[in-house]
Amino acid sequence: MKSSTKKVTPKKRGRPATGKDPLVSTRMPTTLIDDIDTWADGNEIKRSEAVRRLVEAGLAVQRTPKQPKSSPANPHAAFEFLQMAEQFFGGYKLIPDRHPMDFAKYFLFCHAIEVALKAYLIKTGDSVDDVKSKYGHDLVRLLRSCRKRGLAITDRDVAWLSSLGEPHKRYWARYPKEDWSQGGIPTVPQFEAEGLKLLDAVATAVRGALMIRSW
Repeated sequence: MKSSTKKVTPKKRGRPATGKDPLVSTRMPTTLIDDIDTWADGNEIKRSEAVRRLVEAGLAVQRTPKQPKSSPANPHAAFEFLQMAEQFFGGYKLIPDRHPMDFAKYFLFCHAIEVALKAYLIKTGDSVDDVKSKYGHDLVRLLRSCRKRGLAITDRDVAWLSSLGEPHKRYWARYPKEDWSQGGIPTVPQFEAEGLKLLDAVATAVRGALMIRSW
């Protein structure tokens, strides 16, 4: 009968391994160590476990995306935007018709349309921050969004007023246009009827009455 032999693996020197994760050591001030020990005692865990949990908690906070600051909800925002739109349109009407391409009238008219559309979006659920960040001065997007939400204007009105989109978005009525090779700016008087119709539709939706004629 053959004698059996058993291979004996010699024990390694030092403390036995308690896990498979790599060991990381670092130097810390005594005051920080005391704080860690206090936290560890309060949670009934060892110092090493406390260090691991505190590091994980700190990294989790850092990974959490910061939420954009939003302005407090203003229940009167839609009315205030509408009021401003009416004032801008009133300013447009009060300037004499000196020239079909009067830039002051042009700006006031387009901005009245923009602010009125934003009033409607706020009335139908958007916040002030939403209409500012999502749309900026993009009349085309504003018109399409409002029409989609039920503003009482036609697809033809949207298409017609969208002609003002690029000039307004690119501030052609605010600053001298550098390159006129691609054509000029459409004159505002031809859009006045549709603009007034839009403002009346917004005022009816927001306030329940046609826009105030202050001119």
